[in-house]
Order: sequence, then structure tokens, then C-alpha cells
Amino acid sequence: MLPGLSMYALSHFTTTAIVLVLALLVWRKRQQVGGMQLFFMQLGLIAWTFFWGLQAVTANYELKIIFIKFSYLGIISVPPFLLLFALYYTYHAKWINPLRLLLLWLLPLVTLVLVFTNEQHGWI
Repeated sequence: MLPGLSMYALSHFTTTAIVLVLALLVWRKRQQVGGMQLFFMQLGLIAWTFFWGLQAVTANYELKIIFIKFSYLGIISVPPFLLLFALYYTYHAKWINPLRLLLLWLLPLVTLVLVFTNEQHGWI
């Protein structure tokens, strides 16, 4: 095994590779119902697992913080896209309107802003 590459980090990189292959397969079917939402959810999973794996490999504290912050791009996007996929896939897309989309993304975006500005307030 490579130095610094633990089983924990290897599991994240393996997950990233598997989801990347699945995302490529979903991209080919993106015209199907819920295809784009599923694809974007998988992009979020790729970002989450890849950057979390990078933070597990590195020993540098500042790099760990940077990688964790970038992993939040995926962490905050997976639940909203999963809900959107479920709504489209079950033909309940009529429930989606601009106000509900705004409300759906409000908390994840606030969380992302708090994560990237944590040095100023220390709330996260």
C-alpha cells in the first residue's frame, strides 16, 4: 500500500471511482425522467468522497481544512438533488416551483457560506 494511504482513504477513493462510473452511465440516460437530478446528485457524491479521501491522506492541517471545506460542496448538494430526483422520478415534479426550490437550497447554501467563512466566526 502507498505511504499515507489508509484503508479509510482507499475506501473513499474506491467509492469515488464507482460513483464516477455510475455518473457516466447516468449521463447517457440523462433524458430519462429524473436523469439530470440523479447525475448532479452523483457529482455531489464524487466531490464529497474525493475531497474527504484527500483530507484523510494528507498530514498537513491547513490542507485538511481546505479539503474538508471543498467536500462540503458535495455534502450540501446530495440531499436536495436526491429529493428532486425522487420528485421527478415519481412524477411529482408539479410540486416544484421557484419558491420551493429556494427554500430547498436555502439551508444548504447557508451551511456552505458558514463553512467557507468559519475562520471569521467559528460556528462550524
